[in-house]
Amino acid sequence: AHYLQGLGVGPDVLVGLCMERSLDLLVAMLAILKAGGAYLSLDPEHPTERLAAILNESMAPIVLTETAFRDRLPVHWGVLLVLEEHEAEIDAQPELAPPHGLQAGHLAYATYTSGSTGAPKGIVHSHGGIVLELLKAVSLHGDVQRGDRFFFVTSTSWMIWNFMVAGLMVGAAPVIHDGSPTWPDVDGA
Repeated sequence: AHYLQGLGVGPDVLVGLCMERSLDLLVAMLAILKAGGAYLSLDPEHPTERLAAILNESMAPIVLTETAFRDRLPVHWGVLLVLEEHEAEIDAQPELAPPHGLQAGHLAYATYTSGSTGAPKGIVHSHGGIVLELLKAVSLHGDVQRGDRFFFVTSTSWMIWNFMVAGLMVGAAPVIHDGSPTWPDVDGA
């Protein structure tokens, strides 16, 4: 979060997030939010043309990615931050959450739908809205509690993914499925 703030991330600054479904993805998402920014889900499995359209429309000034996806991303006019290349600088940042000045109306995340016209259409969500949605998800799934596990299997660009984050709110642990044809051993997770 501190490193991102050093790059200008703050309230209502959209940060593209193109990573594989992993613990690192969750950490990056939370870092963007802690910096005060909003994350823009970019599914690395989507065609380059779709990613280019989303980046062009959203004007996200920063995209976080991993080495494996650098070549899948289109040319980006902003900062392309390949996390592995900045690991030492990121690790050297303070561990305490930085001040961010967020309010309920500031952006939390953006997703793109296929749109009824066939062109991607952006939808933005505020922090106040996401809190209400996450609280609704927790209340609908009130049996989820600290120590439980939940499968983290959806694409981050699919809006239902945000409901999976609700499990984190109550202390449940995500079991991250990497998309391989075999499911993880939940007991060994």
